[in-house]
Formats: sequence, structure tokens, C-alpha cells
Amino acid sequence: MNDDFDIPVADKRGEVTLPPGTYVIGDPCYQLNDEQWEEVLYESDDFDSPVGVYTRLNGGKGFAIAFSTSFGDGLYTDLDDREYGVDSGLIGIIPVDQIDTLDDANANVITFDSPFTCKKIKQMLVFGHIEINASGDIEDSYDDEEVDSDDEY
Repeated sequence: MNDDFDIPVADKRGEVTLPPGTYVIGDPCYQLNDEQWEEVLYESDDFDSPVGVYTRLNGGKGFAIAFSTSFGDGLYTDLDDREYGVDSGLIGIIPVDQIDTLDDANANVITFDSPFTCKKIKQMLVFGHIEINASGDIEDSYDDEEVDSDDEY
């Protein structure tokens, strides 16, 4: 991908199809600087729409696709046991070549060989063959506080 790409559009079900390529999957707040993060939140209406656009340092455009997790911040895993730390309540995907400074500590870099779909199905976030349980572990959602099973939520 380069700066001459079409911004993907979500269909009426909120699904987005992306072309083959190498992407970073994780909390998009780790891969964007503060200005880009504010812009992508504004452009996506805080990801009520799954696609957000931002301005790269070189003046080109980039995009992020993200879906909310069920319990906000915490640690989530995919079906292959890769971990996704979340601080914005979102897990998303960004083309790796649209990231100005890659945060390796918070990046799961995945290459897709064919077009793939990004979507949220109940509590699963699906990015092609990557499926992340967005319900997570409830104990991770409460910043290590004791969870009393008698409490009502």
C-alpha cells in the first residue's frame, strides 16, 4: 500500500474488506501520535463507525479500523494466544506502512495474502483469520481489583 489508496468503507453491517498486505493489529492508540489519535477519533465518531482517517507526518492519509471491546481496557487474546493490551477500549488494524513510528511492544504484525474482512460478531473481533475474544477475562477489566461474585454489575 502507499498514499494512493482508497479509504475503506464499512458496509451496512459494519464490515470492512481490506486488500492483502501487512498490518498491525492491536489498540490503535499505541500506533498513532496524539494529534493523529484525536483526528482518527473525530473522523470515526469515536469509532461508532469502524473506519477512521488521519494525517500522516508526510502529509499523506492513513486509516485505522477498530471495534470496541466488551469490558474496555485490559488484556485480550486471539485464538492463537497472541495478546492484545488495550488502553482505549478498542482493538483495531492499521496497515503497517501507514504507521509513522511502529510501537513494537504493542504490535502484532500480521501479513494477509488475500483480501480479508474485518468485523465484530457478538464478542468476537474478526480480522480475516485472526479472531479475538473481545469479552476478555473480567478480572483483567478491573485493574487487578478483587472481583466478588456476589457483586451486581
